Amino acid sequence: MKKAILILMVALVCATMVSMFSLSGCKGETTGVTEPATAATEAATAATEAATAATEAGAEEILLKYYDYQGGNDGMLNSFNEIIKIFEADHPGVKVEYKQYTVTTYNEYLKPAISGGSAPDMFAIYAGPDVVDIAGAGALRDLTPDIDNEWKGWMGPGSNFKGIYNEGLIVHVPVDALTECVWYHKDMLQEIGWEIPDMLESYSPEDFIAMVEPAKAKGYDVMLAGFVEPWCYYNPFFNFVHQQQPGETPDMVEQAFAGEISWQQPIFKNAFEVFIKLNKAGVWPQDALSMDYPVSYTHLQPTRPY
Repeated sequence: MKKAILILMVALVCATMVSMFSLSGCKGETTGVTEPATAATEAATAATEAATAATEAGAEEILLKYYDYQGGNDGMLNSFNEIIKIFEADHPGVKVEYKQYTVTTYNEYLKPAISGGSAPDMFAIYAGPDVVDIAGAGALRDLTPDIDNEWKGWMGPGSNFKGIYNEGLIVHVPVDALTECVWYHKDMLQEIGWEIPDMLESYSPEDFIAMVEPAKAKGYDVMLAGFVEPWCYYNPFFNFVHQQQPGETPDMVEQAFAGEISWQQPIFKNAFEVFIKLNKAGVWPQDALSMDYPVSYTHLQPTRPY
């Protein structure tokens, strides 16, 4: 199996997840099957109400269910497990069941569950088309009244991230905040004749393409990436556009989405062309386009130091 010099990880800041929550049908349920975890911020208001109701009902336990598409991501699982301990300690009488599906099986579960009325109280959804579809079906609660000053203070600018809105309403909120990065194997780069760039410097698309043939001669791929999730190709597009902008503001992607400027201009076209050029040159394997990014990591055999 080929080894890879670079692992491409792309994640839009505050662009992931979230969720409807409704407590109906949750009382009295128990589980011992899944690991517990929670998106504590999103559910805090609902859980407080649930805990109060539980106390009034004679300490009857409330079970909140939160499901997502992070199957195989032990880091996410461990983080949520720590969060749940804090959350449940602050909300006596409320338990949270966390279940992970894989990217490929998640929608197969979620959309029928929503249609059949058996969806979990909170669930992860992608910002973009999935939000429109699910919100249009009336499956998402309007969270706008729940976004108070405390939440805004904790989230900072992320509290007003454009991706949380659908037709003027807040219907989902971020679970986490990530950034883009490229991990690389220094020794493997040096093997194919490339020097390690200084901090804040970077390789150009032409550099990556020039690495392909010497990497093949060593049995390496230049990059490992998985683009099956929408954000894994949305994000390179956003990044490529932002790198061409003269400054951080105004954000031309947001301007185009808002109809303030046209999409029909070189800065957007160039971003597509760069991705196509890298793909055609074989910078990453062809099956990367249909690969889930966590799966791509398992192709690194053996694991090498970065």
